[in-house]
Amino acid sequence: MLNNSFYQVINKQETDGSITLTVEFNAAHKIFEGHFPGQPVVPGVCMLHIIKEQLAGHVQKQIILREAAQVKYLNIITPATVPVAEIVIAFQPAGEQLFSVTATITANTTTYCKAKLLFGVV
Repeated sequence: MLNNSFYQVINKQETDGSITLTVEFNAAHKIFEGHFPGQPVVPGVCMLHIIKEQLAGHVQKQIILREAAQVKYLNIITPATVPVAEIVIAFQPAGEQLFSVTATITANTTTYCKAKLLFGVV
């Protein structure tokens, strides 16, 4: 679990089909020691994990990524220059025990990640 260690949710709004979060990255987290020393960068896999973690908490089910139909990393997030980001997760049922997700990660006017994902209930 990365919540409350790698990142912290500082604002959250939830509806039946979406979650909008403001998260603050912990620049002192150990992940940044290896990714990358002297030039910390938020790993793409961690961005996807945040989306998964927040969706799982919202639907109150254990989920697993079944398909990453499209994932685009458009800019690099460095915790020194982008300590806070907004994540919008739109989701809907996509069959039995599946959730179709469209997510974006932005800060100010810059988009850092766009993803179309499919999660399944474990």
